[in-house]
Amino acid sequence: MSSVTVRPATAVDGPGVVRTLRRSFATDPFVAWLTAGRAGAAERYFEMVFHRLTLPHDGVWATGDLHSVALWAPPGAWEPSLGEWLRLLPTVARIVGPLRLGEVSRGVSQVERARPRPPWALLVLLGTDPEAWGQGMASAVLRPMLERCDREAVPAVLDTYVESNLSFYRRRGFEVTTEHVLPRGPRGWSMVRQPVAAG
Repeated sequence: MSSVTVRPATAVDGPGVVRTLRRSFATDPFVAWLTAGRAGAAERYFEMVFHRLTLPHDGVWATGDLHSVALWAPPGAWEPSLGEWLRLLPTVARIVGPLRLGEVSRGVSQVERARPRPPWALLVLLGTDPEAWGQGMASAVLRPMLERCDREAVPAVLDTYVESNLSFYRRRGFEVTTEHVLPRGPRGWSMVRQPVAAG
C-alpha cells in the first residue's frame, strides 16, 4: 500500500470536505438524530463544524484528494464563550429544528458532562469516502493531532454511535469510558485516548 499524503485543510476545501462527510455519514445514527431528516440539515451541520468550530483552530486534516478528513477541536478550543454559542444558535436551530432545541441540548449536555476535565482534543468528525475505505486514509488523517496530543501530554476524546467503529478506535489507543443513550435517539460511546509518553 502506498503512503497517504496528509495536509492541513483550508477554507477553499470546504465543499470537498462537506461532500466527503455527507457520503461517509449517510447512515450515521447521530447525524440522523441531530437533523431528524430535515432537508439540507446534514450539510449545514458539516459546514458549521468545519467553518466555525474546527478550521479556525487549525484543527482539520485531510488527504490531498479530500477523500478522508479529520475535524478536531484542539486542546482548549472546545470551550466557547456564551456569546460564541449564542451566535451559533440560529445555525443550530436550522439544523435540528427550533422545536427540538431543548431535546438536542439535553442530549449534547449529557455527553459533554461525561468527558474528562479539559484540556483535551476532541475529534468532532472523522469521515472517509466509502469508495476509499480500507486504504489507511482514516489512520493517516488522525495521526497529526494524536501526535500533538502526545507532545502536549493531553488526552484525545471522541464520541461514536456506530458500534463497529469501536474496534477501529481501540486499535489507535482509545478506550470506552461511558455509554449513553440520547433522548429518543441512538446509543453512543464516549472514548478517551491517553497520551503516549515519548521514548
